Amino acid sequence: MRFTKAILLTIVTIFALGSTIQAEAPKLLSYQGRLEDGAGASVADGTYEIAFEIYPIATGGAAVWSETQSSVYVADGFFNVLLGSVEPLVDSVFKGEERYLEITVGTQVLSPRTQLASVAYAHRISTVDGAKSGSLTGELTIYSDETIAFGPPSPAGPNATPNYIKLSFDDGASMAIYEPADSKNGDFTSTKKVEMRAGGVTLFGLNELDTTLQVLPNGDIVGVGQITMGENSSSGEETTVLGFENTADGDSSTIGGGSANVTTGTSSVIAGGYNNSVSGEGGTISGGSTNDVSGAYSVIPGGQFNEAAGDYSFAAGYRAKALHNGSFVWADWTEEDFFTTADDQFIIRAGGGVGIGTSSPLGLLEVAGATGDGSVNLPESSIASPEILDEPGLASSRYADEVVLAQYKANTDGIVTISISTPSSGYIIIRGGTTLKTSGTAGPNRAYLQISESPGGTLDLPYSALAGAGHYDGPNKVAYRSMTVERVFFKPAGTYDFELEGLAHPDNDLDAITSMANSYLTASYLPTSYGSVNAIVSNEDLNEFDMASPVQSEGSTAHYQVDLRELELRAAKARADAIEAERMLLEAQLKSSGGSTMAKGGE
Repeated sequence: MRFTKAILLTIVTIFALGSTIQAEAPKLLSYQGRLEDGAGASVADGTYEIAFEIYPIATGGAAVWSETQSSVYVADGFFNVLLGSVEPLVDSVFKGEERYLEITVGTQVLSPRTQLASVAYAHRISTVDGAKSGSLTGELTIYSDETIAFGPPSPAGPNATPNYIKLSFDDGASMAIYEPADSKNGDFTSTKKVEMRAGGVTLFGLNELDTTLQVLPNGDIVGVGQITMGENSSSGEETTVLGFENTADGDSSTIGGGSANVTTGTSSVIAGGYNNSVSGEGGTISGGSTNDVSGAYSVIPGGQFNEAAGDYSFAAGYRAKALHNGSFVWADWTEEDFFTTADDQFIIRAGGGVGIGTSSPLGLLEVAGATGDGSVNLPESSIASPEILDEPGLASSRYADEVVLAQYKANTDGIVTISISTPSSGYIIIRGGTTLKTSGTAGPNRAYLQISESPGGTLDLPYSALAGAGHYDGPNKVAYRSMTVERVFFKPAGTYDFELEGLAHPDNDLDAITSMANSYLTASYLPTSYGSVNAIVSNEDLNEFDMASPVQSEGSTAHYQVDLRELELRAAKARADAIEAERMLLEAQLKSSGGSTMAKGGE
């Protein structure tokens, strides 16, 4: 059967109001309607299952309340129900501007939904949220036991409590909270903490030191004497003190909060924190714990156990001591004092390193910038005697006498050696040269020249140079030729020996005389590179490089071209990893010994 609905009576809300203002309206709505079939005739008499739902919108949406009444009696099409008799109608159901009732008879939803009349919103009278305005006649007194009553203030009110808030609305409208402003245990008197009246607003009325803070009708805020909130004291003039157990004895000094802080310096400031002290004129402590400023116009931004004793000084971190005028101290959390030794010093203690242009310094100080000489500019003679460890260095050796090479020999002949010590990882560039002298035959007469780390070794073709006369291409006379070789190594800090070696070619004529004279060897140390450093390595050294290209070589040993900068970058990363490991170890040791930040706060 298809139903329609005809509303004969708009929504009626029945309230059984009690005799007192505290009585609460019942959570029921009386609803009467009529059910008709599709032809407009009343449905058959009997009981029907009818579901009721309340929505915030006319169509769609989610129901804010619903209930099903399984046995609704219908006579001549009419029915009458009490909504809320199955599922309570709580206040929040009507918390909104519009509500719509949807009815379902059996499985058939009747439409459209019916908008509820505003009388239903009387349910919300139990709360006052959303109220636009109202009026109050007479006096309202709020007693300290949170009881609200109407009538004149009197100790004979609820619980006979003398401490209360009084609101008076008359020609001289006012609001007063009794007790002296800075008294924790004052008695009931006519002296007010807060008074609001027609002629203006007085905050902190008359306190125990007979000073006031006034907010005047034209918007000005005027303080007379010191301003104190909390269990604090202030003997200085024009002081402001907030927080707990703080003391502002310096004239024009301010304590913004915290506890156990003291200002004795004129115009000094402590923003907050615990157990901080400022005795210097114009000194400032922003927070932290157990910090002390005795220098004039000096600053501690926070931290713990810091001291700014010099005038115009600054100390920050942990146990930083700016003891001299114009000094500036940054200190990490190492468990010892870090202090200045002279005026106008800027000192830093940072176990993890100081980075300029980088967040991961690889040493105590790293300056990172664009490549080139402009990253750090220093005046002449700016580096003191304890020179920077990784400055470039040079070593040189020369041997002028003639060295005759043995013919048909497998091992090389040493000509000149050199030793160089490097302070840190870096590049060693070895350059060597000699004058080759050939004589004794018109046949072949040639020689190899090379640089080696192992004296008396064999020929290492990628690093050698060849010069001399070939097969019968020269007369039987003395000939001279210049020969040079160069080799680049990347080495960690240490001492290294290198040798310039010669070897007569195995195809020389039997009468050949081969010698070398005026030989030299130079070693240069560079701490870093600004680009690729190409070198040739043998197969046994190949595993140290990620990128390598094979090169053509004589003999059975394979050789590869590599970039030695890979070794430099790997060494730099190893140093960074070691520094980080050391930092983590230090943190673990400090925490295990009670040296963490939290533990320091309790000292």
